[in-house]
Amino acid sequence: MSVLNELSKATGLRRSGLNQLARRGAALLALLCLAGALAARAQDSVTIPKSRLEELERKEAELQRLQQAATNSATNRAIPSNAAPVTAVALPASQAPVPVVSRVSPPMSSLPPFKEGETVDSVDLVNYFRAEPAEAEKRFHGQRIVVRGQIIGFEKPMFMRNYKVLLPGPDQSSKVICDLLTPRKFSSSYTIDQGAQLVGQFGENRQTLARVGQTVLMHGRCKGLKDSSVYIVAEYFDVLP
Repeated sequence: MSVLNELSKATGLRRSGLNQLARRGAALLALLCLAGALAARAQDSVTIPKSRLEELERKEAELQRLQQAATNSATNRAIPSNAAPVTAVALPASQAPVPVVSRVSPPMSSLPPFKEGETVDSVDLVNYFRAEPAEAEKRFHGQRIVVRGQIIGFEKPMFMRNYKVLLPGPDQSSKVICDLLTPRKFSSSYTIDQGAQLVGQFGENRQTLARVGQTVLMHGRCKGLKDSSVYIVAEYFDVLP
């Protein structure tokens, strides 16, 4: 009987010890979990030193600068040395620069007395009105003359029967402007080929009246100088071969 009592006491003691160990283990496990949570929270709220933050900001700015430089370099890429040369495109005759005629006009004092219908070069006529306006007015204004020159262009007012033939002066700012009426046989006149040719229309047909580059003798009356150009009211013109 005493033996059974001893065994029962020993068994109770053993169970009590196991329960205490279990409680201690659970408490330790709880402490470990709490420590892990605190450590994780501490890692989430790490404070970066100011010097380190400034260093990171400098590196980010440098990276952005390098990226921008690479973009600009690709946009403004230099033309290769073996690139094909650029070729000039010829302008239509109506847009071509007005030719500058290099010519030294004889002084008016060396000219013979004026004779009605005398021929004068278009460049000389402009030069006379510029250099000696009083003498040029006296000699040419209101007189019937023949002006020789190469056609450099046309002006054609809309809905009007008149048209203008332009002859060269000594520079691009000056010219002789010859105002003519479209011949009666034509119902209208207009330019084609981008202004390089003047044609007259009759019925369903048309006829070329003049072309840029032709040399003509313009018969008409001189109206003097206005805005760097000499005006001629012309009756007709002859095309020279």
